[in-house]
Amino acid sequence: MLLPLVFGAAALLLSYFYARLRYKRFSHYAHPPQMPTTLILGHPKTIDTLIRGGKPNGHPDLAFQAISEALGRPPLMLMDLRPFGPPMAIVRSHEVAEQASKAYKQFPYSLPKMPQVYDHMAHVTGPTSILGADGEESKRLRKRFNTSFAPQQINTFLLRILETPMTFIGNLDNFVATKKSFSLVELTGNLTFDIITGVTMDVDFGVQKTDEPNEFTSAYRELFESYASEQIDLPWFFTLLKEWKRRQLAGCVRKRFGSIVQDAYGNQKHQSAKFRSILSLSLDDDNTSTMPSRAIEEACDQLSTFLFAGHDTTSILLSWMFYELSRTPHAMRSLRDELDSIFGLG
Repeated sequence: MLLPLVFGAAALLLSYFYARLRYKRFSHYAHPPQMPTTLILGHPKTIDTLIRGGKPNGHPDLAFQAISEALGRPPLMLMDLRPFGPPMAIVRSHEVAEQASKAYKQFPYSLPKMPQVYDHMAHVTGPTSILGADGEESKRLRKRFNTSFAPQQINTFLLRILETPMTFIGNLDNFVATKKSFSLVELTGNLTFDIITGVTMDVDFGVQKTDEPNEFTSAYRELFESYASEQIDLPWFFTLLKEWKRRQLAGCVRKRFGSIVQDAYGNQKHQSAKFRSILSLSLDDDNTSTMPSRAIEEACDQLSTFLFAGHDTTSILLSWMFYELSRTPHAMRSLRDELDSIFGLG
């Protein structure tokens, strides 16, 4: 008597879960434009097929672009990434992006940010990063750092910014003289790394001046590459070895950031009136004799965020800009003429 009841209960339970899975997969988000989905794997199977059929080691964005074209380039489309991640809406319209980013009565600051994305990047941005902050917490962090991005304050950074490319130009001259091939994106990456660390924390790591990275820069690059080389953001339990490695590298990076923050806090009274780093300016409201550990962690997270969010995007942009200028002589001439007129060299 008991066995039939167990089988019956199991059958009902399986039927319930099957019905819920069908609803979640085929009905829950059925309205936005999307590719045909599968019951178990959703859209990741489609993405994987497109990636494998495209360029070797192609980025998932190429698959998203192909899907967008196949759907007729809709202003918004849905990607159901379950069970590997949450469903994701991809926006291709300025109008939709504006609607999503504006404040509403129920969301006075903006739509809530997706915690899965920022939790995944916590090793490289820090758990209290301004990127993942919502509501009042986001407002508080922005207020803390807004002073650094005022026009008059940015002007004080210009001399530091303009000094740094001299090493970059020297490295280019050396490659031209020796006729050795080189990676332009590596050089622009070193350039932006030096500029960002100089402006945000007033530290010269000198990555442009040596081929041998120090412990900090080596750990940071390896940590960054562990994210940059990912084709899809898998949950941590799918990548246990990589997660462990990231934790070790992040510990090394944060240890260095922590000492930089404490040094900046201790040297506040001796800061030059002409140049104060973003970190130094953010510490102005901390008037206690010792800096709380929470404040140190928070400052470390923002330094990590500035470096992560700024150096790779800028270096890739610079590389493509130089490439496009090299293959478009009339644009190069126009740019040179404009710069000559601005700097009085014409």
